[in-house]
Amino acid sequence: MISNPDLLICNFLARWVRWSTGHAWLVIIILGVATIWFSSYTVTHLGVSTDTNDMLSEHLEWRRNFTDLRSAFPERAETMLIVIDGVQPGPVRKAAAKLHSRLTADSANIEMILRPGAGDFFETNGLLYLDTVELQHLADWLTTAQPFLGRLQADFSLGKFVENLDEALSHGTPQERKELAPVFDQFSQAIDAAGASEYFEIDWQTLLAVDEPGANKPGENEPFREFLIVKPVLDYSQLQPAGGAINDIRDTIKILDDRLSHQVRVRLTGTVAMEHEELNSISRGANIAGVLVLIAVALVLYTALGSVATLVVSLLTLIFGLIATATFAAIAIGDLNLISVAFGILYIGLGIDFIIHFTLRTQELIYAGQEVSTALPDAARDVGSSLMICALTTAAGFYSFIPTAFDGVAELGLIAGTGMFISFFATLTLQPALLGVALRISPINKPRFQRLNADFLHTVTRWRSVVLTVAVAVAILSTTQVDKARFDSNPVNLRDANTESVKTFLELQKQADAGPATLAILARDAQQAAILKSQIEPLPAVASVTTVLDFIPTEQTEKLMMLEDLDIVLGSGFGQLGELSEPDTTRFDTALASLQERTLALQGPGTSEPALNRLEQSIEAWILQRRTTSASNYAANLAELQSSVLTDLPVQLSRLGRLLLAQPIDLETLPPEIIERWISTDGRQLVEVHPHEDFSSENAASAFVRQVQDIAPMATGLPVVHIEAKKSVVEAFKIAFVIALVIVVILLILFLRNIIDTLLVLGPILLASLATVAVAVLLDLPFNFANIITLPLLLGIGVDNGIHMVHRMKVAPPTDGNVLQTSTSRAVLFSSLTTICSFGILAFSSHAGMSSMGTLLTIGLLATLMTTLIVLPALLEWKYQR
Repeated sequence: MISNPDLLICNFLARWVRWSTGHAWLVIIILGVATIWFSSYTVTHLGVSTDTNDMLSEHLEWRRNFTDLRSAFPERAETMLIVIDGVQPGPVRKAAAKLHSRLTADSANIEMILRPGAGDFFETNGLLYLDTVELQHLADWLTTAQPFLGRLQADFSLGKFVENLDEALSHGTPQERKELAPVFDQFSQAIDAAGASEYFEIDWQTLLAVDEPGANKPGENEPFREFLIVKPVLDYSQLQPAGGAINDIRDTIKILDDRLSHQVRVRLTGTVAMEHEELNSISRGANIAGVLVLIAVALVLYTALGSVATLVVSLLTLIFGLIATATFAAIAIGDLNLISVAFGILYIGLGIDFIIHFTLRTQELIYAGQEVSTALPDAARDVGSSLMICALTTAAGFYSFIPTAFDGVAELGLIAGTGMFISFFATLTLQPALLGVALRISPINKPRFQRLNADFLHTVTRWRSVVLTVAVAVAILSTTQVDKARFDSNPVNLRDANTESVKTFLELQKQADAGPATLAILARDAQQAAILKSQIEPLPAVASVTTVLDFIPTEQTEKLMMLEDLDIVLGSGFGQLGELSEPDTTRFDTALASLQERTLALQGPGTSEPALNRLEQSIEAWILQRRTTSASNYAANLAELQSSVLTDLPVQLSRLGRLLLAQPIDLETLPPEIIERWISTDGRQLVEVHPHEDFSSENAASAFVRQVQDIAPMATGLPVVHIEAKKSVVEAFKIAFVIALVIVVILLILFLRNIIDTLLVLGPILLASLATVAVAVLLDLPFNFANIITLPLLLGIGVDNGIHMVHRMKVAPPTDGNVLQTSTSRAVLFSSLTTICSFGILAFSSHAGMSSMGTLLTIGLLATLMTTLIVLPALLEWKYQR
């Protein structure tokens, strides 16, 4: 029986639809003009903000710490990492230097670019960063090599180089040969490469021990690697804020020397690069998903409605509501974020439900013999109030996130929640106006699929006790799995794992010392920075702690004296080589044959010098190839060998000469690019903490953060952001779920005016929610920042089905008492199928976050559909037939 308030609402909605139908063309023209204006306003006023920093409330303490760090050191914020690696260090260094030089000139797209350990300061003072033992080893090596290199000054040629090697082996002691072993080894590689017409370059920078401080020294079978830190110019008014900088970097990489580009691999990573590729992935996926969703919805609609006319009317109504919702977003929010951009797909999946219920009820009345003019208002009287309460409950599921700290989802909730009211308005205004016109022009026929399968219906009603027993068992089993649900707090796992930036990030993350997962602490002054360093460095989870004082070398007096002595020993003309002579074939062949004899002579019984053994084998292979190679090809091979061996030597000897002129270093003499990265303008100093383990394990990250924050609670950085964001989002989820549940319960009691009916509606959806969590656990599908909205949303969406079924039994009960034989059950089925199609398509997205959201929503909606069409009818049968 309908209560008086319900009757008033039903009659009002019926009169509203009667007016819309009676003034159909006026409604169509007004809303058509409004649609054009809405479209124009939305295009010019609705933007997209891709700044992920605003996804959670700025009032959270951990966010304030992170914001404070970014404000104190803006050059460290919003950066990318260019990773250059290769088998040979020479090409890697050259590629890094060339990229650095060319990108420095692009001030329009690049705000700052830094090559760690490079620059004039380190070109002069780099040797002071060696410890005294390493510096003494360098001095001993250079003293040993001095005669060898000195003889090249007068005769800088490949032949003389080989003769010098022969001379060094002839007169050198075993220890001196050991010191020169790296030279022999690289010369062997040069011979092999030139013989095979392959690129190789002797790494004189490493041989002469003039690497930049902190240069990557790879282990065995690991590539040599250099980094460029880039702060791009970002334009958040564009969908791709870093697009200009990234395109410029890509173009610069393409114009590397062809020979060089084949020897190195250049990749982009870091937060900005990952966000850029994530947006590309989302954009591609959204375009495809949008088209597929419309196709899927159209097919389901046609199957449900059985009429092209009603299909077109439904799609027009849906498009009007979508455009109007976008206009509301432009007015209320202004800029969409990376989560709220999904409102379109949500609207299509949910807004169509209102249209289906109203249209199918209208058809049912027409099939019963009513005229269109009376069927439309009568349909509004029958389903209008349930549509209204469904709009309220669905909106409650969205609005429940507004009071939380999860601003990204709160904006989505405001837009999508309001969109439900817009859909309700469109369904009872534009839809009947269009239907009134369309159905007079093109009468509809009964669709083939009008009633659910009778055998199925008989089973549900006849075996209701079994159905309810199974439902209770599923609820109990699902409850045992709830505490096993987990949350993945690593936002990198939400991104497309096949993109370059993510693959590179994960690769670096496995190297704790080189990875991006560091913590940062703002110390008020140098004294506090030193105290924090001494307290944190011994922690088990900490590998190292860096402050600006680590850029001031220790034992400088002793090191400077060692460099002065070395400068005297090497002489003023050391490293000043002449013009490189063209290779003399005869001289080279003679010198190489002599060198081979020398290596054989030194490898007698009881000796083991691998470098000499390899050198002899390489020479032997060269000589054998020489006999079958034409003169022109041999000359080309010889030129290639000379280039590989000697081209870079003068450059590195010149660098070494500058390094011998180092000067004392203190805070006053450190270059600005170091000072500004470690000391803020207000005098605070940065303390950077590196983890001992990689962060592939969440437990390792938590232990690292916990140990450091026990000493420095203000420590921040990506590990803290990930962990604290997880806590904030989970808390937001709990708040949202409770808010949604409370609002839904209140609305149901007010609408249904019966506790039993309220429980009938809530029971199946709560069962579906428990089952959804249980299935997620069984499939090892964790909750994350993207799919966390699923359960509050399912509560708002899923309860609608129950409302329609229970309300139909109260307002217009079927003559046979079986609600499954009505248009309401068909509407529930097809509206659920359209929603499943909308969200299910997201499950196939390459973007892991969107995919997990689509998968979890699909599971939840399927569970909701099953409980609505199986469990709820059994409950209704139990109530009304007992």
